[in-house]
Amino acid sequence: MNSGRKKIFIVDDDMVCLVAGKNALSSHYDVFPLDSGRVMLEVLQNVQPDLILLDIMMPDMDGHETLKKIKVNEKTANIPVIFLTSKGDTGTVLTGIMEGVNDFIVKPFDPADLFKRVYAQIGS
Repeated sequence: MNSGRKKIFIVDDDMVCLVAGKNALSSHYDVFPLDSGRVMLEVLQNVQPDLILLDIMMPDMDGHETLKKIKVNEKTANIPVIFLTSKGDTGTVLTGIMEGVNDFIVKPFDPADLFKRVYAQIGS
C-alpha cells in the first residue's frame, strides 16, 4: 500500500459490504476491511486511519459500543466516523449524532455516494 495515501477502516461483519466498500474506495485510499469492532480496536493500536466506516449491527460488539470506545480514547477521538448501516431511521440517526458520528450512509450504498461522502470528510 502507498504510505502517502489516506487510510480508511471499513468495519462490517458482512463480507459483501467489505468488498464493495473496498472496491469503491481503493483507487484513492488505502482501505482496511475489518470484520468486527474488536478486530478494529486491535488494529487501531498500530494503524491510525483518517476515517472509519462503521456498521451498527454486528455480533459481539455493535457499532454504538465501538464508537464509544473510539471517542473516549484521546488518540482516536478526532477520527471521523461514518455509520454504514441498514438502520437509517430517525432514532438511530439522532443517537449516532449524539454519540459523535460524522455522517450516515444507508446500505445498500451507491459506490459513488460512498466515495463523495468519504471525500467530504477527509479529501483525497
